[in-house]
Amino acid sequence: MGDSLEKSIIHPRAYLYKIKENKLSQHERRIKYLEEQKEKRQTLTDKNRDLCDLFIKQIEKSCKDEEMEYESTQIRKESQFHFKLMMTEWFTDIPDDLEDNWFIKLVPEGFRILLIARNHHTFIYNKNGRYLFQIRTNFPGGGGCIENGTAVLDCVMDKKNKIVFVLDCLFWNSMSTLDSEANFRFYWLKSKFQENPEMGQYLNYKFVLMDSVCAERSLIQEKMFQSFKIGESEIIYDGIAFYHKESQYSFGYSPLATWLASYMLPEKLGIDVPEIYSEKKPKNYVNLQHYIENEKLFHKKKRRFKKTDVEDMES
Repeated sequence: MGDSLEKSIIHPRAYLYKIKENKLSQHERRIKYLEEQKEKRQTLTDKNRDLCDLFIKQIEKSCKDEEMEYESTQIRKESQFHFKLMMTEWFTDIPDDLEDNWFIKLVPEGFRILLIARNHHTFIYNKNGRYLFQIRTNFPGGGGCIENGTAVLDCVMDKKNKIVFVLDCLFWNSMSTLDSEANFRFYWLKSKFQENPEMGQYLNYKFVLMDSVCAERSLIQEKMFQSFKIGESEIIYDGIAFYHKESQYSFGYSPLATWLASYMLPEKLGIDVPEIYSEKKPKNYVNLQHYIENEKLFHKKKRRFKKTDVEDMES
C-alpha cells in the first residue's frame, strides 16, 4: 500500500519542495516575511553578516577536508557541509501581484546541488550538504582560468549530459549575496556570465545560467513551448521556480520562493503546456491540494513505519 501510494501519487522530486504545516496561510506568511525584511533590514543584515562569516569558515573547512587524500572512500561519502540550499514551497496561493513583483526561472530536470569553487577546486554537494565529488570550473577559485576567489552557486545538475544549470548566487569572490534581494542576485549573475563567457565551459562540463524573466502568464507559456537544446541534448523542464523580487536567499523554506511542476501550470496559472509535460502528471493526480494531502499522508506513514522498525529493533 505504501509503495503503490508513493509511485502513483508522489512526484519523484517532491522531496525538494515540501514545507511543514503552518497556521498562517501562504499569503499571510508572505506579507509577514516582506514586512520583517523591511522593518528589520539592519538587524537582518547584521545577522546575515554573521551567517556569512560562519558560511565562509565552513567553506574553508570543507574545502580543506575534501582536498585531503582519504584511504577510505566511505569517509569521503560521509563528508557533510553545514548549510543547505534554499528550498521552495508549493505555490498554493497565487498572489495578485504575480506579474509585477515576481520572477520565474524554468528549472530543467536534474538534481539540486551546492557548487563551491575555492582553492583551485570545485566541490559538489547535494541539497542536504553531503559531499558528492569534485570537478574543475572557470568560476572564481574553481581551478580553471580564474585562479583566485570563491564562488558559491545554487544549481541543478544533469549528470548524464554533464550540464550544470545555475539558478542562484550565494557568494562571488569576496562578496556575499545572501542578504541581497533576488532582483540584484539575478542581475549580478547575468552580468558575470556576460563578462566572462569562458565560465560556460570547462573540459566536458557545460555551465548554463538559467535566466530570470517576469512572471507574466503569456511569457511563461511562450517559454514552455520554446525548444531548448544544449548541443544534442533536448532540455526538459521539471517545473518553474517563482521568486519574489525582494526575497533574500535563506537556508530553508520561504513563501517568497515557490514552485510548480510543469504539469501544474494549466491548473494554477491557466496556461497551456506541451503534451510531454501533461504526460508526466502522476497517476491519480487530481489537483495540487490533493497532491499535497497525499504527500503528507505518505510521509506520515513513512515516519510511523520507521518508528515501528526502531521499536522492533529495540524490543
